[in-house]
Amino acid sequence: MIPEIFGYGTGFYAWETERRIKILDLFQEHVYGYTPSVECLQVDHTLVRINRDQGDGIEESLLTTRISANNLETSFRSRVFNNPLTPGGPVILMIDPFTHNPSIPHSQDRNYNQFPIDIITRQGYTAVCAQVDEACLDDPDLYQKGIYEVTQSKEGSSTWGAIGVWAWAASRVIDYFSDRRIAVSGFSRGGKSALWCAAQDPRVDLVISSSSGCSGAAMTRGKTGEQIADITRSFPHWMCRKYADYADQEDALPVDQHMLLACIAPRPLYVSSSSEDTWADPYKEFESVVLASSVYALYEKLGISSGSEITLDTTVNPDGWIAYHNRTGEHSCRITDWELYLSFIDKHFQNTEGILSVGSFRSV
Repeated sequence: MIPEIFGYGTGFYAWETERRIKILDLFQEHVYGYTPSVECLQVDHTLVRINRDQGDGIEESLLTTRISANNLETSFRSRVFNNPLTPGGPVILMIDPFTHNPSIPHSQDRNYNQFPIDIITRQGYTAVCAQVDEACLDDPDLYQKGIYEVTQSKEGSSTWGAIGVWAWAASRVIDYFSDRRIAVSGFSRGGKSALWCAAQDPRVDLVISSSSGCSGAAMTRGKTGEQIADITRSFPHWMCRKYADYADQEDALPVDQHMLLACIAPRPLYVSSSSEDTWADPYKEFESVVLASSVYALYEKLGISSGSEITLDTTVNPDGWIAYHNRTGEHSCRITDWELYLSFIDKHFQNTEGILSVGSFRSV
C-alpha cells in the first residue's frame, strides 16, 4: 500500500507547517540519514580564475569550499564556468559524485553529455560542477573520511550516508551563490542527491533529476529492476544503515519517493528517464511525478494528471511545474536531454514572479 502524502491534513497550511516537516524527518530516519547539526562549523570559499579559455570566451574558475571545526578541516572543489557577457546570471549547479571513482569509465564525451558547459553558458547561465566526492568518497570503506570526520558524525542506524553528505555539500556551494537563482541537477546517484538537496534547501529554485531511479525519483513499491535489497547490498554507504531493514519489505517503509518529490513543491521539477534503463524503471519514475502533482495542486501549480501517458522523446507537461520525459536509449545523460532541461529552465527563470519558495504561506 502506498503511504498517503497528506496524512490527516489536506490543506495548504497543514502541508507546510506539519506534514511536509514530518515527511522530511521520516526520510532522514529511514532513508538518507540525519544531517548533523552544523552550527559550529566554519565554511569558507575561495574562487580562483584559471587562465584558459573554454571556447566562445567562456571563463573557468575553481571554487574551493573549506569546512572546518574542532581543529579539523576538509575541502572540495567546484569548477565554475562563466559567460562574461552575462555576469551574475542564474546558476545551474550539477552535483558530480563521479570524479574520484575508478569504477566509473570517464571520457570527454561522457562528461560533456552530462554537463555541456558551452550550451549552458551560451544561454546566459553560470555552470557549476560540484565535485562532491572530494568531500565524501564514493567508497564503502572510505566514505567516513572528510566531512564525516569534521562534523564528528556518530555511527548509528540513522546516521547520514554519502547521498546525504553530497546533498549537504551542494548546499555549501549554494552558500556562495545565494544571491542568484539556483537550479540543481544531477544524473543517476547525482540525481538522487539533487532531489534530497532540494527537498531540504529552500534556496534551490528548480531541480533536474536525470535517471535517478531507486531511492531517487522512482517509486519503491512495485518497482522492477533495482530495489532496496540491491542498492543497500551494492552501495551500503549511500543511505543510512536503517534503510537496509526494508530490503524485500518495501511495504513497511513509512515513505515512498513520490513524497520526496512532493517536498520540492511548489518549485519547478523536471524528472527524466531512459527507455532501456529498466534498472531505474521509467514507469515508476513517471508514477512518482504523477502522485507528487497533488501537492503542486495545493499551490495551484500545474502538475501531471493521472490520465497522462508517456510518449518516447517527448516532454510530458513541458509548460507545467513538474515535467517528465523518457528518452530513447540506455542509462545515460545526453545533449538531447539538456536541450529539454534548458527549455524548461528558461521558461521558469524568465517568469521571475512565478516561483514560490517553500514556507511562503501565501496564496498563489
